[in-house]
Amino acid sequence: MEDMRAAQRLVNELVQFSKDAALAQSRVAQQGQLLSRALQHRLVRAGIFSSSSSSSSSSPVVSVVNVIATHQPLLSVQTQANIQILSSATMPMVVSFRHLPTTNNNNTNTNNNNNNTNNTTKMLIKSEDVRTDLLMLNCVKMMNHIVKQELQEDLNLLTYNVLPTGPSTGIVEFVQHASTIAEIETKYVLVVDACLLMLG
Repeated sequence: MEDMRAAQRLVNELVQFSKDAALAQSRVAQQGQLLSRALQHRLVRAGIFSSSSSSSSSSPVVSVVNVIATHQPLLSVQTQANIQILSSATMPMVVSFRHLPTTNNNNTNTNNNNNNTNNTTKMLIKSEDVRTDLLMLNCVKMMNHIVKQELQEDLNLLTYNVLPTGPSTGIVEFVQHASTIAEIETKYVLVVDACLLMLG
């Protein structure tokens, strides 16, 4: 029960911090590590993280339920990583968190990247309705399950978690090493234009 209360406080603080940051700053004003440290300080002050959890020493491990991926309990904000406020209309905020190491026997490349990638998770805090996203992702997961069961075909569909926190706010899981549609369009703008012309 205490875990759930801590998770709810985490959600409330993330959403409020995102709103405050978007209101107080222009699109190009201070971002990055200043925001990361400010968020960590706020979550420590709210009693969600312990002040010792941001250090990587031998202090006692205090974790909080990860509201977006429950198998990865959170330790602290990744204060060495930059918080980004994206330039779209609702100015969503991208936050990196440190989480407890996950035991994955299939992952053979854990020696060098363990602290940087495998123990870090990103969340996108959005000031918009994400309930439609959740509905569509549930449909994709259901169709993927049906195809596996009925046709014995694995489409290798990669989905992500979405947590609506209200009618106009929500938290979205960031898929590691994925590119956004905007990034793909920017990188392959000529290819995209050629394809659109062919489809016509």
